[in-house]
Amino acid sequence: MKITTQKPVLKDDALYIGDNGRVYHGRCSGMSARFTGLDISGQKVEPVTQYEIQADPELWKCERCE
Repeated sequence: MKITTQKPVLKDDALYIGDNGRVYHGRCSGMSARFTGLDISGQKVEPVTQYEIQADPELWKCERCE
């Protein structure tokens, strides 16, 4: 049996918004979100765009990095 490694779906330095409005980097996300693009509740994790970040930088801070 050959063991393969799964590649993350989320980019490490990109910001994402998950269930209940939580914001985090791909590297700070949980394993479910990082490798499937779905958070633990099964909701799709959405990327935050550069336009959203530029409009209000204080709003888009990774909760786990702070």
